Formats: sequence, C-alpha cells, structure tokens
Amino acid sequence: MANYEVIERVVVDRWGDEEGRAEVQAVRIEDTDRYEVRVCYFRDNGQFGQSAPTVSPDEETIERVCEGVREMGEVARNKEREARLAAIDDLVQDVGLDRAKQILEEEAEKSGLDRMVDDAKRDAGDEAESD
Repeated sequence: MANYEVIERVVVDRWGDEEGRAEVQAVRIEDTDRYEVRVCYFRDNGQFGQSAPTVSPDEETIERVCEGVREMGEVARNKEREARLAAIDDLVQDVGLDRAKQILEEEAEKSGLDRMVDDAKRDAGDEAESD
C-alpha cells in the first residue's frame, strides 16, 4: 500500500459530529515523484476510512466534489511542475548548463517530446500566420 504526503485538501462533505467527512486531496506518493488526486473519507470518529468514500447525491455536494477534484488536480500538477523544475535546477548545478541542455535534449528525443515541441512550434507559427 502506498504512503501519501498530503499537499492540500478540501472537505467536500461532512456528517455526524463533523468528524466524519469526505475529502479531495492533492498528494505526493512517497518514495516517488508522482503527484495525484485522491478522494477519501474519515469515519465519524475521525479515523481514515479504508474503502471508497460515498457522498450525498445532492447538487451542492456533487458540485463541491467536482470542484474539489479540479482544484486538487491543479495543485497536484503545479507541485509536479515545481518538482521537475527543481530537478532540472539540481542537474544544472551538478553538471553545468551546457551538459544539462544536452542531457535534457537526449531525454526529450527518447520520449518523443522533441517531436511534440516541434509540432507545437509549427502549429503556433501556423496560427500566427493566419491572424
């Protein structure tokens, strides 16, 4: 079972004496570089629930769940970007700018990212010409 570092959370439903609640969380999976969104709940006694959460189907609660997932998704994506930028900064500090560029270009070629960047540049150029 994975362990999670909770980056940020939003409560989307409450019950009982306010100890029971459903949350949407932006988390980092410990021992990895992965950031994800987790929907979870805490029982009436405040302890973490081990099964999937259930929430009220009323419109207000469902809207909070949807908004919570969108919001925590953005938090998780931003944290992931920050971690990647920090890793690039560490690489530059370790090997210097020119070698870091070379390493990053090689990795981009391996993953096909270089083609995606070229396609995006071409598409942006096409759009600029049509304006």
